[in-house]
Amino acid sequence: MIITSVGHAGLMEVSATYSTRSSRIDDNNYTESQSWTGSFAWYFLEMSALEFSYTNGLGEQSLMAVGDPGQTHYYQEVEMEGADVVLTLASHTSFLQPFVRGGMAHLRKRIFRKDFQGDTTLYGAPVDSIVPSYGFGLNIKITEEFGIKGSYDRWQSGTNGNSSIWDDALKAGVSWYF
Repeated sequence: MIITSVGHAGLMEVSATYSTRSSRIDDNNYTESQSWTGSFAWYFLEMSALEFSYTNGLGEQSLMAVGDPGQTHYYQEVEMEGADVVLTLASHTSFLQPFVRGGMAHLRKRIFRKDFQGDTTLYGAPVDSIVPSYGFGLNIKITEEFGIKGSYDRWQSGTNGNSSIWDDALKAGVSWYF
């Protein structure tokens, strides 16, 4: 039985978030990235949820040194499925609902290099790993069924042999509750 009262276990949340970043030196030297995340959370206790998420992202970096005949582009594709335990630090009836999360994710990353002649090759070893993840954020409850969400999330980069490298994301989006 699903209890739809906002203040009780059984509440479910569907969220969509977006993240983007852009940094430029000039038209030939820049970094851009964006990602979309969709998630489903089931609150099994008043302030505790199990959340499943899917993220798809793409990054591009363009480099051209003085004297180079053209730009070299690096493209990074990221795909991640996550499972986290989420602890909300305020009641579901509160206007402001800070939260923390932690869990694991299946991370896949590939980087491609496209040289100034248009030749594209796989760059480095692809990543396909189960990695730890965590984050924190804030839900702003607009109505009983709708909210605005922002978060800071981290996950281990999955780089072979180096567990000290982490990826980070700032995300903003919306949530629906039922």
